[in-house]
Amino acid sequence: MRRMSTILFAFLCSANAVCQSRTTAIPDFDPNGKMVFVEDYDGEGGLLSFNFGDIVIFDPVTKQKTRITHDKYCDLHPSWSPDGQKIIFESIRMDSPGKKGRWRIIDLSDPTHLFIFDIRTGQLTQFDKDFVKIYGIQVGEQNEKPAWSPISNQIAFVTKIDGFREKLVVLDLGNNTVTSLTTPKQFEFYGRILWSPKGEHLAFDIFIPHSKGNTGIVVMNIKSKEAKLVSDVSKSCGLGGWTPDGTKLIFDYYHESKIKESGFYEYSLETGKITLLKQFKDVVCGDGQIGANGNVIAFTRYDWSTHSYDIWLYNMSDGSCSQLTTDGHEKDGLMWYVKP
Repeated sequence: MRRMSTILFAFLCSANAVCQSRTTAIPDFDPNGKMVFVEDYDGEGGLLSFNFGDIVIFDPVTKQKTRITHDKYCDLHPSWSPDGQKIIFESIRMDSPGKKGRWRIIDLSDPTHLFIFDIRTGQLTQFDKDFVKIYGIQVGEQNEKPAWSPISNQIAFVTKIDGFREKLVVLDLGNNTVTSLTTPKQFEFYGRILWSPKGEHLAFDIFIPHSKGNTGIVVMNIKSKEAKLVSDVSKSCGLGGWTPDGTKLIFDYYHESKIKESGFYEYSLETGKITLLKQFKDVVCGDGQIGANGNVIAFTRYDWSTHSYDIWLYNMSDGSCSQLTTDGHEKDGLMWYVKP
């Protein structure tokens, strides 16, 4: 769903954001089966146009939403810690001075940083503070697209050297080492990054060079650093999620000329085969995440007839779809926590 704001984000622009800065703790929090995403919580818009939204935890059983950030900064790409008690995300949090009252200005050209939110205590910490001092040239002063390994204390993210030369790195919190997985400018990263359930692979969105703006999906072996483009370069696509066994990857293809049509596909790491799972008309779908049973895909869906964004479920067994949220607010970056 981030595709609708790519051009706007690339320019040096600014937008309004609510003047708040607080977080919500959830004592005795059980993460299993919960979802996290970014939402335009007040329903006034701005998430998909200017990237302004708050982090929300959602229980698909009780339908209860808990808004854990209350600031309307540029918060993106939330990712669960292995135990589900923390969430890492990227954010722009530098305010332009001189603006008072309910609204203030945030410049989207300001550096992007990584933050970790402790769900039980409500504590928010800048994760990449002093990274350059600690790790030197291995990381830059701007970091984004974090992904926490589901089985280890490793965090993958994109770091930008000199503000534009970007590479994918992995920080091991156990021994405080940084490993570079790509070289600067090897890829132009587009959307989010996802670990496979067993921590053997990373999947990420990139812009396809010389393709008039098409986006694709790359799967990388962590040990060998071998990277393979697995999507059709003639189409644009968005990364969804892994199947629980880590053998397949869910993503969606869409056509710029037929933006009202999209579909979920499944890529097999074992065979390289791409299989259509579900085709949609008059809606745009993305962020496809599979739950613990491996049979249901949760996804964000924009309905062109009602102009609403909500979370839906697709049952792969019988082909049925059911609606989870009904608020219509813009949503992005859906991540479904599945207990390892």
